[in-house]
Amino acid sequence: FALALTHFGKALSIRRRVLAQNSPDIAVTIGNIGHTLHECGRFDEALRCYEKFVDVAGDGVSAVDVAYVSFRIAEIHRMRNQLCKAIAAYQRSLALCSNDLKNRRFTLLMLVVADRLGNVLTEQHDLDAALVYYVGGLKMQHSLLDLYHPHTLLTLAKIAQIHRLRCSPRTALQVYEQLYDGQAQVYGQNSLQVAHTLSCMGLMHFQLHNSPTALIHFR
Repeated sequence: FALALTHFGKALSIRRRVLAQNSPDIAVTIGNIGHTLHECGRFDEALRCYEKFVDVAGDGVSAVDVAYVSFRIAEIHRMRNQLCKAIAAYQRSLALCSNDLKNRRFTLLMLVVADRLGNVLTEQHDLDAALVYYVGGLKMQHSLLDLYHPHTLLTLAKIAQIHRLRCSPRTALQVYEQLYDGQAQVYGQNSLQVAHTLSCMGLMHFQLHNSPTALIHFR
């Protein structure tokens, strides 16, 4: 990383002497420095570089690059528990991705950002908003991945959990049943994943005052 930073720093100095300050090459180099600092754990410096990149980036910079940098800004804010700032940066990244849904890089980033937004909003107890992002992410996963891809199953589990937290046991149970079918196919009937889902299904039946069925799932 140290050598990478040295080379990026030299490249930036040369480009600043030769190119206009709003040159895409300067913005990309600043972004590369920020990414390297981020990987080194130097988050304050990385954040300053990312913010400078966003300021400098113009029409010549790929929207994908701007979306990724916004995502990385959000990740730093989330790590620091600055959730409002993280949400704003995630939403900027998602808005950029939405401009070109035919671009696979955008679509893959959208999947990650939608999941992160769902997670952060769940932490803030904004369950309705979290559910919107999880459901939107699930639709994208269904268009890109296998029906029971592990990432899809994880999103289903999060959707079920949201319905549990919203005290909607009947809806949660429906999602858990989908999740059970997928986990049984992917991980096997005797997997820990299936055991956890059966336990959750039992809890939902208990909340619905269906104790005999709850006992069957718990066993």
